Amino acid sequence: MLEVAVLLIVVSLLGIVNAGYLTWKHYRKQPLVCPLNERCEIVTESKWAHMFGIRNEVIGIFYYLSALLITIYVFFFNPSVKIFFIFGSGLALLFSIFLIYIQARVIKSFCFYCIISAILSALIFALSFAI
Repeated sequence: MLEVAVLLIVVSLLGIVNAGYLTWKHYRKQPLVCPLNERCEIVTESKWAHMFGIRNEVIGIFYYLSALLITIYVFFFNPSVKIFFIFGSGLALLFSIFLIYIQARVIKSFCFYCIISAILSALIFALSFAI
């Protein structure tokens, strides 16, 4: 179980770095470096780049930070709240799937960092069952 907690912590930290990079680039008004030979800005600056008036990458920072803190809390203090972690990470995964769908069907362009975020969300959801 310790290995799962460590893996969840690492994945959460990777998510914070990923979302933090997107946030930093956006507010500094710098172009993203996209390894997919796409223009990530088409996605990250679209009308879908924010929900409820908050940028998706800022929501991502809070989500990954929450996943990190909840992992520590569940592992060290109260494993009985694990069900809330599973539920929350499931909602985050559904949100990620929705955003990937928007990229594929509406925007018709992909953002490498958004795909990474969706993969990290899927990993957190899968690992949340094992902690």
